Amino acid sequence: DHTTKRAYAPTMPDVASTHGLHGTGWLIPWTEWKAGDVGVRTEVCQVMRTWREQELQVVGARVHLTNAAREPRKLRLNVLITPKGAAGAPVHQLEINGDTMFVNHQPALISNEKPTGGQLPAPDLAERLRPAKQLGRHESIRTKGGACTGVMSFDVSLAAGERKTFGFVH
Repeated sequence: DHTTKRAYAPTMPDVASTHGLHGTGWLIPWTEWKAGDVGVRTEVCQVMRTWREQELQVVGARVHLTNAAREPRKLRLNVLITPKGAAGAPVHQLEINGDTMFVNHQPALISNEKPTGGQLPAPDLAERLRPAKQLGRHESIRTKGGACTGVMSFDVSLAAGERKTFGFVH
């Protein structure tokens, strides 16, 4: 949040969040929290599909940002890839090309919008609050230890009451 000059995530101890399942009857979990005056809602869905006679998992995610303030707000949505987490695996090579992050030469995250910036490797939390680094046409890093990280940044301006949705596919 550019106004408060801090980062927010639902995993932070001082950020209250709620969660549940989408009301459509589908198993689509959601999480909501506040980033200053901006409401954030994330939704994730995973389905199995057959492609070329092989089963594969397709994961989709949406991030809804809603400005609850009476004034416009500027903020940055950072989307990170790290080898940590429940689905974590070694990331020996990471690249950003346009709207796509590739992990170990495979598409890992595709955005419905081109990021306004990003960084390889992902900066620490304090660095993520500084202006987003403009990416070249093709950015790439490698590591033997499998610990590559990267971030795509989306700078957003929201009018009072405005809502914007970002979509991602893995």
